[in-house]
Amino acid sequence: MKLARVLKENPSSQKSLFLKELIDAYNNMGMLELELDNYEEAEKLLVQGLKICDEEEVHQYDDARSRLHHNLGNVYIELRNWNRAKGHIEKDIEICRKIRHTQGEAKGFINLGEVHSRVQKYEDAKLCYNKALQITKCLEDEDALMDQIHQNIETVTKAAKGQALAKVNIGNVLDSCGDWAGALQAYEEAYRQCLYAMLL
Repeated sequence: MKLARVLKENPSSQKSLFLKELIDAYNNMGMLELELDNYEEAEKLLVQGLKICDEEEVHQYDDARSRLHHNLGNVYIELRNWNRAKGHIEKDIEICRKIRHTQGEAKGFINLGEVHSRVQKYEDAKLCYNKALQITKCLEDEDALMDQIHQNIETVTKAAKGQALAKVNIGNVLDSCGDWAGALQAYEEAYRQCLYAMLL
């Protein structure tokens, strides 16, 4: 790491190669910290990698930036910082689409679906998983990725059904308390969730 930093600071014709290595080193160390559940440390390393990209004017649609955004999205999912996770994942998807990295784009939509699922926005999660599914169908030898997407859709379907049942129960409680407007709202939400779950 120190060697890469020294080479970065000394201009040469191979600067871009060493710069790429330095950025990848921050990404790899960030991924390692993420695997070890050291989310704050992973965040620092990945943010530093993006900072280097900015300082060195690495192209905005560079694959190194994509990897950093992808992994920061995962870090923020674990930290339950949904807005930051969504922002980094959307940036990853944008870069992957621009550089025609189809597998990366599909994985980005899977991650975005995960964010929506965690905040119980099951309809949005389904849309993301379906986009990932459409993209993955164009790829060869991606059976494991297809299986993961189908499993995520099944999980979201079950969660939507459970949410609908919970809304019915809330409606029953509100009805028994005489809060008919609240009960009606809960029943309508349950109905909408049931329709949604049947469409999955």
